[in-house]
Parts: sequence; structure tokens; C-alpha cells
Amino acid sequence: MHDKCPRPDDPTELVGVGIPGGDMDEMVVGLLEEFIREGWDDEQLLQLFRNPFYRIPHRLYRLKGEAYIREVLAKLRAQWGYWEVQQPPEEASCCATGEQELIQLEGPSQNTAAPELIQLDVPPRR
Repeated sequence: MHDKCPRPDDPTELVGVGIPGGDMDEMVVGLLEEFIREGWDDEQLLQLFRNPFYRIPHRLYRLKGEAYIREVLAKLRAQWGYWEVQQPPEEASCCATGEQELIQLEGPSQNTAAPELIQLDVPPRR
């Protein structure tokens, strides 16, 4: 049990650090990609960037603007499609462990055929 208060100069204290010369465009792409692949929808993503509580996305939103965030989001949706976390059917072996599966609901936009569903096998936890 931790019973001492951290000092202001404590090296184990969590601190965010800016990186000089960082690429804001890459940061926007990285943030959006991460949450797209976790199944967030477009409105949830935009709310993340609009909310001042989330300092880095909000700062990027203020510096680049909502139109830019929407443009990058549209390009990434064309690449990744839409994802959703779903519970596997009852007869699935992973059901006893409460595992979930991630499936792609809609394929990349260049696909003119019907959206393709991709099922990822999730091994049961042991």
C-alpha cells in the first residue's frame, strides 16, 4: 500500500510532455485511427475533439478546426470502415469467459459491392 504523498519532483508522477517539432497532422490521424478501430462512431469522435477535458484532441481541434478533423475522419473511414464490438453467439466457446468479437460493419468506400463483414476470432482467456 502506498502511504506517502508524492513530492512535486517525484519521477513516478504521471506528467504529459509536449514534443517540439511534433506533427499535428499525424497526431490527428493517430488519435482518430485508434478510436475508429475501437468502434467509436463519428459523433463520439467529434465530441472527443470538442471537449476541453481531453486536452490534446481539443487543442488539435482548436488549432486545425472542425472541418479539418471531419476531412481526416472521412479519409480514415474510407480506409477502415465502421467497426462494432458484439457479443458472440451463445454457442461460441468464448461465451463462458465473456469475450467479445470485433467485426467490420462496412468495408472501405472504394468497395462498390455490398459491405463485407469480417469476423475476427478471439481466443478464449485462460
